[in-house]
Amino acid sequence: MVGSVVILGVVLLVVYRVPVVNDTLFWRVEVIKSQIRERINPRPENLATPMDGAGNATAINLALTPTPGSIPTSTNDPGGGATIQPLRPSVQATSDILPGSASLTSNGHEFQQWNNCGPATLSMGLRHWGWQGSQDDTAPWLKPDRNDKNVTPAEMQNYVNTRVDSLHLLYRPGGDLNLLRTLMSAGYPVIVEKGFQPDEEKGWMGHYLLLTGYNDGNQTFTSQDSYSGPNIPVGYAELDSDWQAFNRIFIVVYPEGDQEAVLKLLRDRADETHSYNLALERGQLESTLDPNNAFAWHNLGVSLSYFGDFQSAAAAFDQARGIGLAWRMLWYQTEMYQAYFNVGRYPEVVNLASSNLEMTPNLEESYYWRGNARYALGDVEGAISDLRKALEYNANFRDAELALNEISPEGG
Repeated sequence: MVGSVVILGVVLLVVYRVPVVNDTLFWRVEVIKSQIRERINPRPENLATPMDGAGNATAINLALTPTPGSIPTSTNDPGGGATIQPLRPSVQATSDILPGSASLTSNGHEFQQWNNCGPATLSMGLRHWGWQGSQDDTAPWLKPDRNDKNVTPAEMQNYVNTRVDSLHLLYRPGGDLNLLRTLMSAGYPVIVEKGFQPDEEKGWMGHYLLLTGYNDGNQTFTSQDSYSGPNIPVGYAELDSDWQAFNRIFIVVYPEGDQEAVLKLLRDRADETHSYNLALERGQLESTLDPNNAFAWHNLGVSLSYFGDFQSAAAAFDQARGIGLAWRMLWYQTEMYQAYFNVGRYPEVVNLASSNLEMTPNLEESYYWRGNARYALGDVEGAISDLRKALEYNANFRDAELALNEISPEGG
């Protein structure tokens, strides 16, 4: 009897590895595995609050003048900064008079496969410009591990700008509704990343939308939603509220020959530093007006991290966690790891990353930051193991490769 069960199990495993069968059943199997993990280790509602005594006495500095320069996203060259302008009375961008509505042609809506909203939404954006492909083409590069829970705007940019002929991708934080309308009225669809909660059981998560139109009359955008369907209306206020969770990042795909035109439409936001200035101002204002808004504090931490003030960023992240941040937040935005690491809070990084990896083992960024923190704590073997794991899940993760080579020139 036992032998028959073993044989049946082996046969099912072999059949499951057949590509056609695997493609059909993969997401169903992953749902079951996720449910089993949650029964064994029930997911929390929020990220853990800061460790005892961590950052309690740190004030958030909003009058910063760091040294001009770019801030790296890796730990290999932590330094630099850029000048932060003082908070202005209004952070809402002014705009020229725009048409009351715009509607752009969508070249075929695409429903996402498992955890594939990023690749699917990007492919819809590319197809607007005549690209012939689908998420089957974008996903293998953007997320070599099919269980990867997030594709970042930077990964999208790297894919388009190095692998798609004649098209270019640009992303910036600190957008607003006027800017979205401006781009669409000029013929450019816009991808936004936003908070999303399909139902109470699944909880909060991040999600990409492709916006292809707007209507001032009923105050709605038209979205191509890889989860919900084509031409889904989204209210202006609803979008802005959900968009806040991602520092109002916007992503534009355009023909390379249109670069000058796009930069002109972006005005000051053509400059990355200025965009982060606007995002910083918005975070300052929103966290002041509503001190219990965790996303406002998190955005403040993200922008402060960009400018290299990691002490203030860590304090802002502590505020956000004290209020309550959804436990999936570190799937999508990892500046919290960066800030804590750069102020020497290595146990905090290890604790946060380990908590995330217990729930979701397919997070290369969490392995990367835990590896760096473990190395800083003297755990060389643990660091090498984590960095190798990050590369196992995503061989295109350049920062992990560099960090591993720095620790162990032979790659561990």
